[in-house]
Amino acid sequence: MDSQPLLAAWMNLQRMAVSLQDWSKISFGSVRKEIQRLERRLKFLRNEVFTDAIIREERLLEQQLCDLFEREEIMAKQRSRIEWLKEGDRNTSFFHARASARRRTNKIKLLVRDDGSSCSESQGIKLMAEHFFKKLFTSEQCESVEEVLEAIPCKVDESINEELCKAYSDEEIKEALFQMGPTKAPSPDGFPALFYQSHWNFLENDICRAVRGFLTGDEIPEGLCDSIIVLIPKIHNLVHLSKFRPISLCNVLYKIASKVLANRLKIFLPDIVSEFQSAFVPGRLITDSALVAFECLHSIRRQHSKNPFFALKIDMMKAYDRIEWSYLQGCLTKLGFAPAWVSSVMRCVTSVRYAVRINGELTRLVIPSRGIRQGDPVSPYLFLLCTEGLSCLLQRKESLGLLHGIRNGHQGPPISHLLFADDSIFFAKSDPRSVQVLKSTLQSYCNASGQKINLQKSSLLFGRYCPDAIKTCVKDCLQVSNEALQDTYLGMPTEINCAVTSSFNFLSERVWKRVNGWNDRPLSRAGKETMLKAVVQAIPTYIMSCFQVPTTICDKMKSSMANHWWGYEDGRKKMHWRSDLVIFNQAMLARQGWRILTDPNSLCSRVLKGRYFPDSDFWSAPKPRSASFTWRSILFGRELLKKGVRWAVGDGSTIKITKDKWIPGVQAGMVNTRFPIPDDVTVDWLMNPERNAWDEEIVKAVFNDDIAREVLQVPISRHGGEDFVSWPHDKRGLFTVRSAYNLVRSNLFVVAQSSNGRGQHSGANVDSQFWKALWTINAPGKMLIHLWRSVHDCLPTGFQLRRRHVPATEGCIFCGHDDRIEHVFLVCPFAATVWDAIKEKFQINLCRRELCNIRQWVFDFLTRSSHIQKTVLAVTLRHIWEARNFSRNNPVTTHPRQVIHKIVSYVDMIVQHCPKDRNASGCDLPLPVTKWKPPPPGMVLINSDAALFQASNQTGLAFVIRDHSATCLLAANKRITGLLSPELAEALAIRFALEHAKAEGFQNVLMASDCLSVIKRIQSGARDLSVVGVIVRDIKKLETEFLECSFIV
Repeated sequence: MDSQPLLAAWMNLQRMAVSLQDWSKISFGSVRKEIQRLERRLKFLRNEVFTDAIIREERLLEQQLCDLFEREEIMAKQRSRIEWLKEGDRNTSFFHARASARRRTNKIKLLVRDDGSSCSESQGIKLMAEHFFKKLFTSEQCESVEEVLEAIPCKVDESINEELCKAYSDEEIKEALFQMGPTKAPSPDGFPALFYQSHWNFLENDICRAVRGFLTGDEIPEGLCDSIIVLIPKIHNLVHLSKFRPISLCNVLYKIASKVLANRLKIFLPDIVSEFQSAFVPGRLITDSALVAFECLHSIRRQHSKNPFFALKIDMMKAYDRIEWSYLQGCLTKLGFAPAWVSSVMRCVTSVRYAVRINGELTRLVIPSRGIRQGDPVSPYLFLLCTEGLSCLLQRKESLGLLHGIRNGHQGPPISHLLFADDSIFFAKSDPRSVQVLKSTLQSYCNASGQKINLQKSSLLFGRYCPDAIKTCVKDCLQVSNEALQDTYLGMPTEINCAVTSSFNFLSERVWKRVNGWNDRPLSRAGKETMLKAVVQAIPTYIMSCFQVPTTICDKMKSSMANHWWGYEDGRKKMHWRSDLVIFNQAMLARQGWRILTDPNSLCSRVLKGRYFPDSDFWSAPKPRSASFTWRSILFGRELLKKGVRWAVGDGSTIKITKDKWIPGVQAGMVNTRFPIPDDVTVDWLMNPERNAWDEEIVKAVFNDDIAREVLQVPISRHGGEDFVSWPHDKRGLFTVRSAYNLVRSNLFVVAQSSNGRGQHSGANVDSQFWKALWTINAPGKMLIHLWRSVHDCLPTGFQLRRRHVPATEGCIFCGHDDRIEHVFLVCPFAATVWDAIKEKFQINLCRRELCNIRQWVFDFLTRSSHIQKTVLAVTLRHIWEARNFSRNNPVTTHPRQVIHKIVSYVDMIVQHCPKDRNASGCDLPLPVTKWKPPPPGMVLINSDAALFQASNQTGLAFVIRDHSATCLLAANKRITGLLSPELAEALAIRFALEHAKAEGFQNVLMASDCLSVIKRIQSGARDLSVVGVIVRDIKKLETEFLECSFIV
């Protein structure tokens, strides 16, 4: 079998599957029955006299139960198909309920045939599905293929083909595997990606050889490429097979090979796929298409013309399943892909066999002769290359003057079409010739590719002032009668009317429906938090990327989420004790502004510039009365950008000294100079052009001492380059929604809720390290949330209830004293007894008397405690609270010893089942100290370092160069005025060393630094707009000037 690694791996998997099935039946047993047996025994013990022997047996049973609960929860989660909620917080009941709901929703009880008759019998439904997909996947005669292929230019050059066809490495095969969701999609052979990922050390050699065998043409074992089609209902109670979404489940071994091809291909898609397609192309977003479409539709509605533009949105029927293989192969060849690459891709496409799963049963195999699989990693990219034929054909018609795209502004690019996967929208003039050319072009593409337009689902849009006669002519020619395009495109509303709020009511309704459907589900508090963040809060995110959602709608959505978070009690909402969607909305819109600034050549940026600021820049772009709602929304985001961006100095030729924000800590327009400077004077006036560095004399003459010191610390590239905008609130200088959101929050929430300082917002910069420490405690989510609520004094203690005029018992349930939160957790004799035992057990240095409030006490505790002690804190506070509530609601008072026992057992369980990769002291393990190792003969090793001298307010840089015999060849150091950030100082030290090495004529160098983050920046190809990135670009330029240069830590 060594000569056939693919066959060997597949046969081994088949044998293992049989063995695992036998093991499951014999050894695994019934988890639920074993849990019930142990629970009965545990209940019996807890009714016995409290002794040390019973405590030991209880602890043993709790450990066994914990193992079984964990196993049961993982099994239930996999069956529920829920990816947004992780196991580990006892949401088993929720997973079971979700799995049952999915089975009910997905069960097909009735299907309607083409003749209108119905079928409800199981065997008949299976037969209908088999015949439907057999017909769907059967090739039809292709026409007009040459017409489409002739329009496709060769875009893949020799260098791209060389990269695509190079040998497949173990590293890229591993990367492809670990990019897959561990249990996201079931595999027909029963082995999910998790199996391969968990046992990679054992499987690596066999799997890598098998994948390489598949990609280089080895014989494919029977069953490896088989796929199971599962039918996903788009809406409830579907009865037509054509309405279901077919998803193909592929074996993971095959998917690894397919994903390797996909990973190689997607890197080059921006150079191959036209700018009118934005789906799945790196660097392009769905919002780009949505914004451009909205502007085009806005222009169409407002136009006054004898020959107005119209928009056509078409719906393709089963677009993936109808792609003709001959057309796909022709597109790949015409684009210029090498024959070996085309062969590998077509091997993935044509080797498939299908079986359809209907209500848990499989149909007979269907052998296709066309179509690409939905669920195959490479399929989305192949579909893009197929639709590129349509895009090229339309562009050819434009170049011949047969079609005209709509322009947004006189200088905007013409737009004749926008394609996002199988969502397509076209723009053309409404004269008969243009309409006929568009129709014939679409028909040619359909004839060549196998696609079929669903005329009933397609729709048109005309301007407000378009004559009815023109509308009728266009409809008759295209055979499309529906004018409903004004509803949505790519999930976005295509028109915002004067009543803005009503245009977004669907958002609050969607959020309300989602959370209303979950209120009675058995979710833990942490599960509710995850659901709100991953599911509910995601609902408005997409819309908020393009539109400024009215505050009223944001308040409604926030209210729905708050009601779900705090829950219901006896049909009544619980009291709200404590995310601002408006700020989040502004941060999302600011990202669109950032993309306009940093990617001015994108189609979206050019469309907006051509319409709104053709002769100026984004910062001075106006808001005309005729502006679209999306442009008004982007300007709302621009307000946030202005507060946060900073110019980074390149050659200084575009930055205005007094008008722009470029000095750290100094706002735009607030730069004070010793004498008046004209507004148009730029920063390059302050620089020495020969050295491309600051002219210290001029800087000190222009600014006062404090500002001059800040200016001289701004790093400048040795090679100049254009000035650029940076986002200093991110380490890499790149805009992120999170950092923008936190920037606004930190400005708005200095102190919140009450005058005594309680309730400070956890997103603020102040104490941010403590919030990070709190949320990274090794404890279940429900306990972290309880700790967070405790810190914010958001628990329903008697004191807080009475403050809110809710009837509550006076005094503590245990001692009768004032029941503020500090008393409940720290001062009460019951809590004190628990803490006395716990601090002795876990060696905690506890100070309960010297406290101002619970928040400060918790933060002090986190500052001085180890990781295990932080876990103890979260567990102890939670159990004290539970004991208090139990004693309040039951005639029997909880004994402190019982609480202590529960805390110790729970902490032991966390340590055993949820270990953190940290040492017991609470600090991250330091990097091992390595001895100096000489470089290979013929190379020199450069060691650089930096130091900060606070007493003299200086930063020191130094390096030493040695050869393989440890002989020191060169050493130097220098000091810079001012205290730089450690990372910037280390980067400057590396540049300082390489500049001297180059000047001394060294050609083969090994550059070593103890700053891992800087070395990673140098080795990474990721975009970096930070001040450190300026120096990193110099270092990478210097790297190219040596014969050999590498970087190590």
